[in-house]
Amino acid sequence: MFTILQSLISRLWQAITGTRRNSASTPTAATTQQKREQAGESAELAMQKDINDLLVQYPGATALHGSLLVFHRGRRNEFSIEVDHILITKKHVYVIETKYQSGDIYPSPHKSEWRVRTRYGEKFMRNAFKQAQNHQNVLSDQFQIDTGMIPLVAIVGKSVTLHDPDMNVFFQPELAEVIAYFEGFGRSQFRPKQLAKRFSYLASDAPDDWERHVHRARRAKSHAQSRMSPVKNLADVN
Repeated sequence: MFTILQSLISRLWQAITGTRRNSASTPTAATTQQKREQAGESAELAMQKDINDLLVQYPGATALHGSLLVFHRGRRNEFSIEVDHILITKKHVYVIETKYQSGDIYPSPHKSEWRVRTRYGEKFMRNAFKQAQNHQNVLSDQFQIDTGMIPLVAIVGKSVTLHDPDMNVFFQPELAEVIAYFEGFGRSQFRPKQLAKRFSYLASDAPDDWERHVHRARRAKSHAQSRMSPVKNLADVN
């Protein structure tokens, strides 16, 4: 009897206010965002483990994970980058961006967004390879590394199919194969632990640095979106 009365009251409230009460089965925007962040963190931890397991195959190799690197700290031209993973071998520096996605992914290198098709429909994700390239360019410029830097994108997820990717974009289980491919080229030129120490010198966990980094990232994203015309947006999604 109480359940029926509660249901009638609920329906009456909806009729009067035109709204619905939140139910436990209806996820809120905050809950969805929290789940996305948790999935992203889990993806990075999975890649961190795979990269660390791989170090034994390459003598002297080392890695950094989840690094916020702050350049020109305290100056007017201060800026920062957040790098998911940096794997350093004697031959190469791999700048790895990790993304959690599932479904059919179409990683077009030149478009601002990649098309993703799932059982729930179609959506778009930011071009992760451009992110990795940007981080590579910053590290190359700031540390004067002319050759041997390779940007990579690792996709972590379930039922992942990558359509026409090159070797720089791969599914997580392919990590060892991808690194072995690139290690087949080039010559020894780095001292991994020494270079990692130079990178780490700029790394920060300070809340103030993270706050400024997030503020700069949001401002840059807003500026980029404001410059995109509707025509360009349509071109990017086709």
